[in-house]
Amino acid sequence: MAAVVYRVTMANPRIAPLEYALAYAAQQVAPLVFRPPAIPKPAYSLDPPGVVRVPTRHGPVRCFVYRPHPSSPLSGTSDRRPPLHIDIHGGGFVLRNTHEDAHICRFLASDVGCVVLAIDYHAAPQVTFPVAEQECIDVLQWALDNADQQGWDADRVSVGGASAGAKLSMNLAQHSHDADIALRAAVLSYAVADCTRADRTSPKSNAAISPRLQKLSAKLYFVDPASHDDPIASPYHDADLPMKMPPTLIQTGDLDTLGPEMIEIAERLRAAGVDVIHTGYPTDHAFNTQGDRAIMDTSIREIGAFLLARLA
Repeated sequence: MAAVVYRVTMANPRIAPLEYALAYAAQQVAPLVFRPPAIPKPAYSLDPPGVVRVPTRHGPVRCFVYRPHPSSPLSGTSDRRPPLHIDIHGGGFVLRNTHEDAHICRFLASDVGCVVLAIDYHAAPQVTFPVAEQECIDVLQWALDNADQQGWDADRVSVGGASAGAKLSMNLAQHSHDADIALRAAVLSYAVADCTRADRTSPKSNAAISPRLQKLSAKLYFVDPASHDDPIASPYHDADLPMKMPPTLIQTGDLDTLGPEMIEIAERLRAAGVDVIHTGYPTDHAFNTQGDRAIMDTSIREIGAFLLARLA
C-alpha cells in the first residue's frame, strides 16, 4: 500500500487562505480548552489507553486503545476474547480533539467490557474528502486482520461516533456491507448525513450547527461541490443504506438542526426491517460531550446498554 503523508501547510488552492488559517487555528486550540467530563462514572478503574499507529493508504493513523477491566461484563475469558468497538469522534471534519470521546470510551470499556479503538483520523484543512473516510476504512480492516495479535474478537465488532464521527461510522457500515464484513452494531449520535444542504434550521435561536457552520464545514472538507451527493459523502443519499446498516442506535437532539434527517433515516431503517432504536433528547447538538449532565449520563448509558446487548 503506497503511503501518502499529508503534512500541515498553510496553503490549499481550493480553500481560501483566511478560512484555512481560521480552521487550522481552531483545530489547534480545541484540545486545549476542552476537558472531557467524567460522566458517567465507570464502574471500574482502567489503565490509561494504549497508542497504536495503524498503517493506512494515507500514512499512519494514531489510534487509542481502551482495554476493559477483567471484571467488566464482556471482558473475555480464557477461550473467548472481548468484542471490539471502534469509536470515531466528531468535530465537523475539522477539529481533531481526540479527548472529546475519552469519557465515552472509558465507560464502554468498563461497563460493557469491549476493547475500544478510538481513531485520530486526519481532518480539514490539511486533508479533504475522502481521506478521513478511507483512513477509517483502513483502520477497520487492520483491526480485523490483527484481532488475534491485539486480543479482541473479530467476529464481534461495532462502530460508532457522534456528529462527523457518526457519518464516518455509516461509511464503515457501507463499506462492510460491500466487503462482506458482518458488523454487530452501529451507534449514530447527532449524526450529519447530508452535506448537500446548508439550510437546516432549529426551533432554537443560535443553534449549535448554524447554516454558516454547515457551509464552512462543507467548504473546508467537501471542497468539490460535485462530491456532495456522493453516497459516501452524504449517506442520506444512499438508496441502499437500509440494507447496509447493522442493528443501529440513532440519537438525535430535538433542537439540533441535523436531527430531522436522522429521524428520517431511522424511519427508513425501521421500514426496511433493520433493528433500529431512535431516541430523541430535548436538547441541541453535542449532548454526549457537553451541556446538560443528566442528558449526557442517560445518553451514554443508553449506548452502553445497546452495545452490551448486541456484542454479547
